[in-house]
Amino acid sequence: MYSDEDNIRLYPNPTNNLWHAVFSQTTNVLAQLYDISGRIVFEFKGYDLNEFDIPAKDLLPGIYFLKIASDAQSYNIKLIKD
Repeated sequence: MYSDEDNIRLYPNPTNNLWHAVFSQTTNVLAQLYDISGRIVFEFKGYDLNEFDIPAKDLLPGIYFLKIASDAQSYNIKLIKD
């Protein structure tokens, strides 16, 4: 699990199905998931939300990098797909 205690929690990590992101308050979000070669494999835009899911079921096992830009701040999070 990744946790910035004031703003975001992201779990489970590692996963084989999906990651779940929860914000401490509603926010606008742009999330981009990159594979190890830098290719975007998932992108999500959401408005006035406090949680969203990132599907991992169809991804190959390995390391991924999630970039999240919200109203409050930006995050770069390393995720693992089993």
